[in-house]
Amino acid sequence: MEIKFLKHSIKVDGKNYKCNYSPSLHGTCRHDSKIGVIITGKDYGHLPEVLNSKNESDIMTDYFENDRVFIEKGTQYFKEVLKQALRIKHNQSAFNLEFLNNQ
Repeated sequence: MEIKFLKHSIKVDGKNYKCNYSPSLHGTCRHDSKIGVIITGKDYGHLPEVLNSKNESDIMTDYFENDRVFIEKGTQYFKEVLKQALRIKHNQSAFNLEFLNNQ
C-alpha cells in the first residue's frame, strides 16, 4: 500500500482524500500533553481506513463532523504529516524545516 501525504490531500494507492493538517498540543494537563498533528477530512469527506480515523457524527440529531485522526510524535507517519502541516502553515520557512529535521 502506497501512502503519500500531499499539501491538501492524502493519496492512498492512487485515490485522493482531501484533508486539512493542524499541528497540535493534545491534552489538557501539561504532563498529559502530546505533540502531534490532527488530520481532518474536508467537506465531510472520509479519510483513508489505514489511518483508523474517528468520526462521531450523529444522524439522529443532524450533527455531522469530518473524519479526524491524531498522528502522534514518534509514530510511523509523523514526519511526513508534520512536513505538510508546516508547509501550509508557515510556507516552508528555513526555521520550520530545521525544526522538522530535529524531530
